[in-house]
Amino acid sequence: MILKKDKRLASKKIDGNYFLVSPWDHKLHKCNQTASFIVDLIDKGCPRSEIEQALCNEFDVDAETAAKDTSDFVKKIQDLKIYTV
Repeated sequence: MILKKDKRLASKKIDGNYFLVSPWDHKLHKCNQTASFIVDLIDKGCPRSEIEQALCNEFDVDAETAAKDTSDFVKKIQDLKIYTV
């Protein structure tokens, strides 16, 4: 599964963290370090399996934790309609 950013979304990376602005609901979403790392990989077109492996390598977490973190974040950004499949 590869996610695509909504074309209306504005984003800016400041001090390693992404700030996402969704104009359709006038909200600012601040991403923490892990979420920003995932956003970078999504924007590069990485599939979910690569994102999970990269989380394991970057943050020294096990595969189960990486899969859960990825799943939780993907669900959240899809619910917010920031990214779609």
